[in-house]
Amino acid sequence: GPFDPEEMHFIFTRCMEDNLKDGPDRVKTLLKWKEWVTEPRDDPATHCFAKCVLEMSGLYDAASGKFDASVIEAQHKAYPNSEDKGKVDALVKAVQALPPTKNDCTAVFRAFGPVHMAHKATSINLFHDNKALTKEIYEKLGKDIRQRKQSYFEFCENKHYPVGSPKRSDLCKIRQYVVLDDAQFKQHTDCIMKGLRYITKDNILNCDEIKRDFKQVNKDTGALEKVLNTCKAK
Repeated sequence: GPFDPEEMHFIFTRCMEDNLKDGPDRVKTLLKWKEWVTEPRDDPATHCFAKCVLEMSGLYDAASGKFDASVIEAQHKAYPNSEDKGKVDALVKAVQALPPTKNDCTAVFRAFGPVHMAHKATSINLFHDNKALTKEIYEKLGKDIRQRKQSYFEFCENKHYPVGSPKRSDLCKIRQYVVLDDAQFKQHTDCIMKGLRYITKDNILNCDEIKRDFKQVNKDTGALEKVLNTCKAK
């Protein structure tokens, strides 16, 4: 963290994708999760969805089994107008009081559940799911944040090769997968790779994310593994 609205939207969407089960209750469950209603409460899918969000946002660390309130403080520091400081402090205190919890969906869900129920409105404001607050942030950041329903390719093109700029025509080559040798192209590529989550915010190659996309389209990852291992070795 801190996370901007686009990053939090990715976290929620990914956790829904990975944990929402097929079946007659799929849409009903999805709508509840979108409203921060963690139901069905006895469903392992709900437990793992909640744990996924907590892990990806940094609120829970699976390796240590500890909850981390510093994420909340960083979020409020970056977006001070999102919530009253007193309410944020109360949420921080509640998270700090949580005991170490084993790396298990149900255990994490049950440990964090009371905090979620007591401070849900504060969390919604802080982590960008208050539509009115989020709309203001998107408008303020403009071309510096990927807008909702905008592809990352379009966002990065508009950011690094805006309409009317001297090198806008380079996009004709770039869209044909031509590799250019200049700083502007490298920044553009970095933008796309981070948007696809192939490279982390800390500039680390995210091999799992790349392999995930290959598997999503039923592509063999054998040859890919060799390429990724070569990249990691450099």
